Amino acid sequence: MTKFHQVLAVSALTFVTHSAIAAPITVYNTTVQAWNVGSGQSNGQFAVTTDSAVVPGFDIELGLRGQTRFVGNIMPDGGNTNSYTVPAGVSTGSTFALWNIDYSATARAQAGTTSLPATTASTLTLTLMDDDGSMNVVNLLNPLNLALRPAGSLEVTGTYAQLANSWNPNFGFMLGGLWDNIGDQWLYASLRGVYGPNNTSVTTDACFHVSGADASCGGKLSAVPLPGSLALLLVGGVAFLRRKAK
Repeated sequence: MTKFHQVLAVSALTFVTHSAIAAPITVYNTTVQAWNVGSGQSNGQFAVTTDSAVVPGFDIELGLRGQTRFVGNIMPDGGNTNSYTVPAGVSTGSTFALWNIDYSATARAQAGTTSLPATTASTLTLTLMDDDGSMNVVNLLNPLNLALRPAGSLEVTGTYAQLANSWNPNFGFMLGGLWDNIGDQWLYASLRGVYGPNNTSVTTDACFHVSGADASCGGKLSAVPLPGSLALLLVGGVAFLRRKAK
């Protein structure tokens, strides 16, 4: 086996081994634990990241999606991404966009967990950046933050605690000048929570763009996770290299 093949085999084994260790899982075009924000709304079309290791006994779930106001959920681009094509322009007689950002942060009890301790995030922020570089980091746990109205909807049951809300971008209104131009082409959003005894962060993100604009929000979107088939291919590649070395 050549030195190059040795490095390739070690890298492949490292990837497969690491992937098997309770890493966060991101799924697109899916549902969150619950969606009870407002009337006439439905669950679904979320980009959801779930981490089952950061808080013992609980799944931490973060979700983002786009929603056209008074119409319904926006299907992610291609049906299986974290990029959403949103309608351009604003509502008649206002500076409010024609669409919403929906976010959800949930701590869900795993099987065998019989009580719900304080597993909500110690920090929960929504970072927003538009195409001209204006950025704002919003503290979603601050009930006085009227820009996102996040007292949100805090729902606590016997098996989960969830903070969720729907926010309508307002051009020229947000702190830091975000969406300062009605002609802005995209808005990048990153939802980040800090959880557990080790203050571990869990993050999910999404890109909201008008038709024809950059669907990666300037390359800021997180990398798409490698599919399981590729992991199997790497395992097969390692086996092949071993046979070639004999």
